Amino acid sequence: MTVEGVLGQSFFGSPVKLHFAMHLTNYLKAVLLSSLRIHQRRGCTDNIFAFRLIIQQFERYNLPLILMFLDFIAAFDSVTRQKLWKILENDGMPLKFVELMKAYYDASVSRVRIYGEETEEFLVEFGVKQGFGIGRAIMFPWKGQVHDLYTAFTGLYICWLSIRFGTLVYQWIPEGRQAMLKRFKLWVKIGTKSFVAFFLLVGVVPFLLGLTLDLVLIVPLRIPLHQTPIYFLTQDWCLGVLYTKIICAVTMMSPDWWLRHALEQMYQNGLRNLDINFVVFKLAGPAIFWLGLTLACPYVIGHSILPYFILNEDVLGLIHRRMYPFCFSVIAIANIMYWQITQFKRLYEHIRNDR
Repeated sequence: MTVEGVLGQSFFGSPVKLHFAMHLTNYLKAVLLSSLRIHQRRGCTDNIFAFRLIIQQFERYNLPLILMFLDFIAAFDSVTRQKLWKILENDGMPLKFVELMKAYYDASVSRVRIYGEETEEFLVEFGVKQGFGIGRAIMFPWKGQVHDLYTAFTGLYICWLSIRFGTLVYQWIPEGRQAMLKRFKLWVKIGTKSFVAFFLLVGVVPFLLGLTLDLVLIVPLRIPLHQTPIYFLTQDWCLGVLYTKIICAVTMMSPDWWLRHALEQMYQNGLRNLDINFVVFKLAGPAIFWLGLTLACPYVIGHSILPYFILNEDVLGLIHRRMYPFCFSVIAIANIMYWQITQFKRLYEHIRNDR
C-alpha cells in the first residue's frame, strides 16, 4: 500500500534545522583543523610547526604526502600571474602543481559594470586589493591584514588631522606670509622635539623595560629549560608601555626622589615649553643607561667571561637561562638591604637626637 501526496512530518522547523546545520558545520570544521593541529588566527610559526608534525606522522606510517604552504593572498595581490608561475618553478615547486594552478587561473576574464552597463571582457593578470582605504593603506605595509575596526579608526583619525590642518592654514592666511612661516617654523620645532621625546619615552624606554622583564620574569617562569624561547619584540614593547605607565603612576604616589621631580617638571612644561635637553639627559638618558646596563652585564658575564671557566655546554646553557633572574635577584636584595640600613640609620639618629 502506497500513500501519495503526503509530506513528511518534522519536529523542527526550517530555521532550527538551518541553525543546527551551521553549528554542526562549524564544529566539524573545528574538529578537522584541530586534528591536523592547524588553528585559525595563528601566526606563521605555529603553522610551520604544525606542518612539521604532519610530515613526521606521514613519514612514520610511510604514507604519501603532498604539502604546499604558500601565501596566495599576498602573491596574487602583488605579483602578476606569469611571473608568479616562474617564481614557483624557480623555488622548486613540481611542474604538475604549477600547471594545475595555471588551469584554474590562466585565461581568466572579467567584466566591470558601470552605470548598469557591462564592459567588454578583459584578461585578469593579477589581483586587486579590495577596500584599500586610507587606514588600511597606512597599516598594511607594516601590519598586514588587520581588523577593519582598526583601519576605520586610523582612517578617521587621519581625515580629522587633515581637516584640522586645513582649518589652521585657513585661519593663518589672513595674517600674511611672514606670520604663516613663523607659525609653521614654531610648530615644526615643537613637533620635532615632541617626536624625539615620544620616540625615547614611548619607544626606546618601554621596549628596553619590556625586554628586561621578559628575560627576568616571563621566560624563566613559562619556558622549560629544554625549550628555546622565541622573543616577540612587538609584544615586549606593548608590555613595556603598560609597565612604564604603571611605574609612572606609582612614582607620582611615591616619596620625593629624582624620577618624580623629573616627571613633574616635564608635565608642568607641556609640549610648547618642552625642554628636549632635560628629557634626554635627566629623564630618558638615565633610564636607558640603567636598563641597557641591566641587559648587557648578565649577557657579557654569561657569554664572554664564564666560558673561560666552565667548559660544560649543558651547564653553560643552564647559566645562560638563569643569569638574568639571578642578577636581578642580587640587585634587588642589595637595594632592599641598603634601604633597610638607611632607614635604620635614620631611626638611630632620630632616637639619639631625642635623648
